[in-house]
Amino acid sequence: MNDKIIQQYKILSDDMRFYADQRFKIVSVYMVINGFLINVISKETVIYLAIIGLALSFLCFCWEIRTKLWWGTLIEQAKYIETKYKEDLEEVYLMYPTQKKPNGFEKLSIFNPSKVVSLIYLIGGFSYLIYILRYFRICSYFI
Repeated sequence: MNDKIIQQYKILSDDMRFYADQRFKIVSVYMVINGFLINVISKETVIYLAIIGLALSFLCFCWEIRTKLWWGTLIEQAKYIETKYKEDLEEVYLMYPTQKKPNGFEKLSIFNPSKVVSLIYLIGGFSYLIYILRYFRICSYFI
């Protein structure tokens, strides 16, 4: 029975690692491209770069919302495995002494990675939107 649990957890953890790796790569590339675009825009008035930046922020934000659903599916699968094989998991935890159960503090963390990444994309998108509005002198009274 332990081999079956370990195999299911291994498949699940591989999927979680894949999604975490993809999130890291996309956030890193977004930050580099965003920094480049803002650096160029700050020196010259180039509206099409601001539009590209706004589109990139929107695309990355939509991707993050979609990935959040995938993460939810993986977490639900992990919860199902834990409830189904609760007794056997104690033996599995004892097999790997470095493995620890999440404590209450880790479960109550307010810094949800999905919310933080979404906030990064939204801040970038709003900064480009404000730049575009100022460029076309729309709402210049408020901004």
